Amino acid sequence: MSEARPVPKERERAARRRPQPRQAAASHGVIEDSPTFCVAPFTTLSLYPTGLVTFCCKNPTVLGSYRDTSLEELWSSPRLKQIRQSSLRGERHPSCVHCWRLEDQGAVASWRQNLNTRLAQIVPEVLAAARPDGTVAAMPRYVEVSMSNLCNLRCRMCSPELSTSLGKLWEEAAGPGEHREKPVLLQRPFDRLESFIDDLKAIGPSLEEIFFFGGEPLLDKNLLAVVDALDPWKSRIAASLNTNLTRLSSSGIATLERLQQFRSFNVSVSIDGHRKLNEYIRVGVDSGIVERHARRLAAMFPQLKLCATISPQALNILHWADTITYISRMFEPEYLSTSLVLNPAHMSVRSLPQPLKQLAARRMRRFNDDVLPTLGVNHNLGSAHIRAIGEDAIRFMEEEGDSDREWGRFCRYITAMDARTGQSILDVVPEFRDHWMPD
Repeated sequence: MSEARPVPKERERAARRRPQPRQAAASHGVIEDSPTFCVAPFTTLSLYPTGLVTFCCKNPTVLGSYRDTSLEELWSSPRLKQIRQSSLRGERHPSCVHCWRLEDQGAVASWRQNLNTRLAQIVPEVLAAARPDGTVAAMPRYVEVSMSNLCNLRCRMCSPELSTSLGKLWEEAAGPGEHREKPVLLQRPFDRLESFIDDLKAIGPSLEEIFFFGGEPLLDKNLLAVVDALDPWKSRIAASLNTNLTRLSSSGIATLERLQQFRSFNVSVSIDGHRKLNEYIRVGVDSGIVERHARRLAAMFPQLKLCATISPQALNILHWADTITYISRMFEPEYLSTSLVLNPAHMSVRSLPQPLKQLAARRMRRFNDDVLPTLGVNHNLGSAHIRAIGEDAIRFMEEEGDSDREWGRFCRYITAMDARTGQSILDVVPEFRDHWMPD
């Protein structure tokens, strides 16, 4: 799944302050107000196209596969219980290194911190259901489901694990040693659809939120059946779906019609630049089609919350102002979430040479001070929120890193991709010209 939805700046700062433990329960070592507590292993399951299951989109720990293990069994797996125990005891579990690294750097709030802040109201209930041995009395509240890696786009910062269309291009553009494994082919773990639906129904009574991602979920033939399986509990489940919105078939519309009957429903459209830049980054996108589909959804589903997701990265941070202006005016999203690109490292904003980082920071400040107040963004979105997520990306960018090596990798990868797509990075980001290292 994408990064956590950003929180307002004052709440984010509060999330970064690690609470000190007030007391320890000596009988089992559980620390009250544990400084490493994370709500994710107590509430969430993430299901991936390969059939593998984790509890967090940022943690590589595999709990097992729902091809041969029920979701109920995976929820009580020894690995997950061990991570819960560490969370309760104030211990930094090694598998959570993604968050520990961000928290130690202090540039941006980690996924753990954002999630704990967003779900603060349920933490007492979660802790009450937790036991010292890592078991919990409740089933998962939140499930993230990637139906398959079937996708019609070849986004430059993506990987074949999440896009079937990217596979060959990704392999050809990679330099020697850049990728350890060959690209995966189409992964559709729901071939055993009836068995999976039975599993999903077993945890249906506990579900409060379900998030569908891909690949491109609106292309998947099994999505409607999975949505229909949750019908008995739809009045208490909030549903979300992330899409590139390039295709809007009759089956896709039928799925959206079902989803709008849930307690709440939002569609988040992935957009990573102004029109021309978005088409460059997300190879295969026609911005005009996405815009028309967004207008069509708004007309068909007046209650729908249309949101947007942007992935700050080396390719778009210099054009942040134009990108935010385009998204705000063209789509008028209810919310803007971010998925900061961390991997591959050469696509991260940290890979930029220092002069380009300085230019991006200057442009960000000018946009925040002079342009953002005049945008008239959706009142639910809020200019303070947009300012905060932009400043987060800049703070992360300015942290130390091996930018010389990663910038070289970035240039080689993008040059190779351009040769295969007939595009040129210098046509959309001419600021790169004086720093380009094609060889």
